[in-house]
This record gives sequence, structure tokens and C-alpha cells, in this order.
Amino acid sequence: GHYLAKPIAERLAWEAVNGRTRSPFEALTTRELEVALHFARGADAQRIAGHLHISDKTVATHKANVFAKLDIDNVVALAHLARVHGLLDPSQNLSPL
Repeated sequence: GHYLAKPIAERLAWEAVNGRTRSPFEALTTRELEVALHFARGADAQRIAGHLHISDKTVATHKANVFAKLDIDNVVALAHLARVHGLLDPSQNLSPL
């Protein structure tokens, strides 16, 4: 079976009960989503910063905002959530940038 962190499982169950199927990623800004997907694919902060032409500190700020908005605390949970919501193709090899 698959394991979901308790807050994620509770949120998905609550949304299913209420008939809501919105993705939690809808709460993110375009840039936060972009940063989140790079992290979910395995890129590190320095590579993301270079690729997006922003500072490491800005990447860290976006990452903190993403984690807060999605109620997660690590990149593994982020990758899992992205896959569950169809933002990562399960058949695709994950390669950073």
C-alpha cells in the first residue's frame, strides 16, 4: 500500500467527503509551483536558483511558502503529493532540470 502523512490523508478524505476535488497546488503562485515541481523532480536549491535566475534565498523562501501552503515538511512528501495530484508522470524518470 501507499503511505500518506496524516495531515495529507485527512485533507484528501475531507475533500472527498465534501465533494471537493481541488488540488492543494491551486493555492500556490505560479513561481511557487515552478519551484515546487523542480524540488519534486529532485533538483536542489542551487540548481533551481541558477535555472530560474533567482537567488538561493528566494528559492528557500518559495520552498518555505510551498511547504506551509501544502502543510508538508519535506521534499519526499512534496513529490508524493505532486504525483498523487497528477503533476508528475509516474512513468517518467525523475531528473533534476
